[in-house]
Amino acid sequence: MANKVGTMVGYNIGVDLVDKLNKCKEIGITSCQINIWNTSIFTSDEHAKIVKDAIAETGMTVSSLWAGAVLASGTSPRVPTRSVSFP
Repeated sequence: MANKVGTMVGYNIGVDLVDKLNKCKEIGITSCQINIWNTSIFTSDEHAKIVKDAIAETGMTVSSLWAGAVLASGTSPRVPTRSVSFP
């Protein structure tokens, strides 16, 4: 199977993820990675459901979820990262 070209889509509180994923599909992008930099929603069941439901509703292929943090200084802390793949 050929690799798909995708994009990075940011998610945060108040972001309409369905709209963002649909905008990608409108321009022919059907694959993406989702990034979340807001540490307050990393373990939120509510936000996990929003992300899962948006993927199901749009049919977008999501290869990974990037989660990290940005410090007040604008830099990222040096912490181990974890990537979660969606089927």
